[in-house]
Amino acid sequence: MAELNENTGDMRLAINATASIDAFGARIYWWAVNHEPPLIGPFAGDDDGYRKHLAPLNADYHLLCDVARAFKHINLRTKTPRLVYSAAAVSPQALMVSEMETFSRDWTTKSCVLIQREDGLSLIARNVLERALGFLEGHMDELVAP
Repeated sequence: MAELNENTGDMRLAINATASIDAFGARIYWWAVNHEPPLIGPFAGDDDGYRKHLAPLNADYHLLCDVARAFKHINLRTKTPRLVYSAAAVSPQALMVSEMETFSRDWTTKSCVLIQREDGLSLIARNVLERALGFLEGHMDELVAP
């Protein structure tokens, strides 16, 4: 994330950060399997199911999961409703404030990697990834709290 924060328009960094945060969700699952199996409940042996269970709990994590799947498969053709169906929905672009999410982060004149959701809303990938990571870190803290 630190590198992406420095170069918000770099697709390679955005793809790497997306894959890393997606994998972090799986690592949390496997930690729980090995250390606190009751926390997994009905998802024993199903890390994809566990991450699908987490997705509706946080909009940014949900979007991250769809983006990660789109990056992996390029185009998604399933009947499952998604926020993003194609890797092409993620690209570096100049910021167009009138079309953007409301954000409180620093303003930049550099290009940013944007995520174009199916509903037409454009989001800054860096912001989505930071919020999704924060959600997973909070979830991890809940799992390990005494």
